[in-house]
Amino acid sequence: MLRSHRTGGVVFAAVMLCATLCSTLPARGGAAVILDTSSFWRVHYTLKPPVVRRGDSVQPMNITAKWIRRESPPPAAGWPKPDFDDGAWARLPGVISGVFNYWGGTRGDPKLPFVARVCMRGKFTVSDPAQAGALTLSARYRGGLVVCLNGKEVARGHLGDAGPDGLATDYAEGEAHDRALTDVRIPAEALRKGTNVLAVDVHRAAYADKDIGRGRRNRETIEWGSCGLVGLRLEAAGGEGVAGGIARPKGLQVWNSDPMNVDCDLDYGDPSEPLRPVRIVAARNGAFSAKVVVGADRPIKGLTARVSDLKGRGGVVPASAVQVRYALPGGYQSGMHERRLAPASCFHGLEEFPPAEVPVRVKKPNRRVRNLKSPGVSPSFGAVQPVWVTVNVPADAAPGEYEGKLTIAAEGAEPLEVAVTLDVAGWKLPAPVDFTTWADIVESPESVALRYEVPLWSDAHFKLLEKSLKLLGQVGNKVAYIHLICRTNAGNAETMVRWIKQDDGTYKHDLAPMERYLDGLIRRGARPAVVCLYVWDTYLEGGRGGAEKHAGGATKTARAAHGQRGPLVSVIDAAGKVEAAALPPYSAPAKSLPLWRPLMKDVMKSLADRGLDKAAMLGVSTDNKPAKEVVAFFKEALPGAKWVSHGHAMPTDLHGVPVGYLSGVWAGGKFPADPTVSRTHGWRRTFSGFRSKEFSSPGGAVLVHHPRNTWSVFPVTAFRVVGEMNIAGWQRGFARLGADFWDVIEGRGGRRHSLSARYPETIWRNLDIHTSVLSPGRDGAVSTHRFEMLREGLQECEARIFIEKAILAKKIDGDLARRCQAVLDERIPAIRWGVSTLGCTGVWTSHAYIDNSWWQIPGVMGYNWYLGSGWQERSRKLYAAAAEVARALGE
Repeated sequence: MLRSHRTGGVVFAAVMLCATLCSTLPARGGAAVILDTSSFWRVHYTLKPPVVRRGDSVQPMNITAKWIRRESPPPAAGWPKPDFDDGAWARLPGVISGVFNYWGGTRGDPKLPFVARVCMRGKFTVSDPAQAGALTLSARYRGGLVVCLNGKEVARGHLGDAGPDGLATDYAEGEAHDRALTDVRIPAEALRKGTNVLAVDVHRAAYADKDIGRGRRNRETIEWGSCGLVGLRLEAAGGEGVAGGIARPKGLQVWNSDPMNVDCDLDYGDPSEPLRPVRIVAARNGAFSAKVVVGADRPIKGLTARVSDLKGRGGVVPASAVQVRYALPGGYQSGMHERRLAPASCFHGLEEFPPAEVPVRVKKPNRRVRNLKSPGVSPSFGAVQPVWVTVNVPADAAPGEYEGKLTIAAEGAEPLEVAVTLDVAGWKLPAPVDFTTWADIVESPESVALRYEVPLWSDAHFKLLEKSLKLLGQVGNKVAYIHLICRTNAGNAETMVRWIKQDDGTYKHDLAPMERYLDGLIRRGARPAVVCLYVWDTYLEGGRGGAEKHAGGATKTARAAHGQRGPLVSVIDAAGKVEAAALPPYSAPAKSLPLWRPLMKDVMKSLADRGLDKAAMLGVSTDNKPAKEVVAFFKEALPGAKWVSHGHAMPTDLHGVPVGYLSGVWAGGKFPADPTVSRTHGWRRTFSGFRSKEFSSPGGAVLVHHPRNTWSVFPVTAFRVVGEMNIAGWQRGFARLGADFWDVIEGRGGRRHSLSARYPETIWRNLDIHTSVLSPGRDGAVSTHRFEMLREGLQECEARIFIEKAILAKKIDGDLARRCQAVLDERIPAIRWGVSTLGCTGVWTSHAYIDNSWWQIPGVMGYNWYLGSGWQERSRKLYAAAAEVARALGE
């Protein structure tokens, strides 16, 4: 009976079938395909600045950003050897050197000049080397490569005798970019019984001076990449006794998946890899995740998973502190289709309930999918189910290592035990409500009501909303938006305060929806630092007829149709029906002030009762700003209130009234420089003017970044590092990511879309919300892959801030301060590489080292690098440093 690695637990009997000969396919002349570029490989990338051959010397390309002139760490020594532990390397299929287009796909040539070296390990199993026969290798590549089998070199192309850091042979004038090795024979004597490892080492070539162009702002550009694998095929002449990795094995299998890795329904486990223990790096009072994936060539029924207590020398983390969740299919991440043989459905939502049955998902390739397949190799469909384990580490957990087990069971199979290791650092995270890092994730109550078809503001609706609010509380969300007008950019049809007309023409106000909503936030730990009273949008004075040069025809028409009427609010008639009605315009204060003063008085009393009155601000100003008359009106209706602004510009005031909270696209988008140039601490910054020399000014506004073009399909690295990119840069955090803006409205052609910018008169163009970090579950919002990575990233921000506060206050010094600063400095190029395009084509925003590239274009290649870059070890070092500082401070 096969047993799991280190646990001694019984493994599914069907796992033994993972190494059967079904993993090979017949090919040319009866040979069997063992590995090709559709296989799963373990991959390590080395990043360096591009180099150019100028005369007799090789020179680095001229790049102004110093952080990207660094070199990422090379692979560890001995990596081609069969016994090398590659468990921390990225596990990727397809053309894994990647190529670039606007959305990170694979059309066109590889354009990744910062990739200097690609190291790949492919595995296959041989039961009898004598029966396998000779192997034949063919490859297409950029630059040069060396191929080793079981640690011994068997082929080399365009590399001369260059060592690990050497350059490939220069490209000759007119030479095609793709180079090739064809039908290289590898003798059977090179094989060994058991697991065999094919190691492919691809090296870059220097560019010729003619390859370097000039783009916007005179930046140097490169329109192709000189390092990468384009295609590979390994065949066995006999094919007997050889199990390759080009198809899904028969039976049930379980494999490891990096927490950062996005799983797809076309994935399968490498039959030649062991099932390793699940490792979680953590700090006290935080939440940290890991996962494995269950797959089969048939439907999986009755799947369950449970976790034992985690035991260590210092005590026990009880099983009750551990969540087990089951990932939901249906999402997508940029670049996933293009590296697989059919369109990939990614797993994002995390449901607490196991599926009754995991089906086999079969689909047809479409025109967006690159043809990666070798002759005889086709998509390998099956049932796939990722299983997530999230540990909520107790605040008083003793530091040290804890061990337990994850037990997975399914109908018709024996239970499987996977070892779980939890490494807890001796530093305690603050409660999320006390996080310094600013997270503004916008919640959409009406999206929840529409998704679950319940009446707005009903008991059923608030029960569902509890799920969204609880999840926002887990990241310390800082802002609550209280819609006091209808038809805003958030797409709300109704207000959170209803107006009840009285017989004498006055109004009373039903504040129950607002109050229940705020109570839910507070109860779920999401007490807001800003309560934005949403009283203005672009269909009102200042918006209509304002800065409309970029507005579309439908927007202009809708604004014109609203005419000179005032704000829309929800009015309850005598029969209890709710409808939208226009109040007098703000620019007619004689009529409007008598209506709004009582409302503001009631609202502020309600906020004061909850300790939120000092958090109240007015909003929302954007690229179009409220007219002077609107601002003057609210100086009367709510004296002393500051404004909220979300836009491209960075106003410090609106017609003399201060802006208290703003998110900016361009002026706010200043991210970490190389630590040798400067160290900024955006978490302590306020804003007092666009050209202000002051990094932090008393009375300045809360300043955060709006990553305008970041969509849900962006790689999860964008969500993991969005906090640290800002708090280690010039901003206190980020704004305007969507929480539950699900596709609940049916549009043209049956396509569904979210409530964001639902009404043409309030379209903000590229400032509209494009993301949903939560997914709809069985009975309300559930977490997602991107949300869990965002949460872990925010926790790392708090560790960074804790250390930086101690250094800046000189509470630590000497060797401890130097070592801690080194840990923080190491993270800067890593997070910047991790969201980078790694390109520098003529498309300006594709330049890897331009600050706005990471939030405008999916950094697909940066994500691939980050997966195998040792990110979890960097997290361990960060929490260990925070623990050491805490001990030094006597905490």
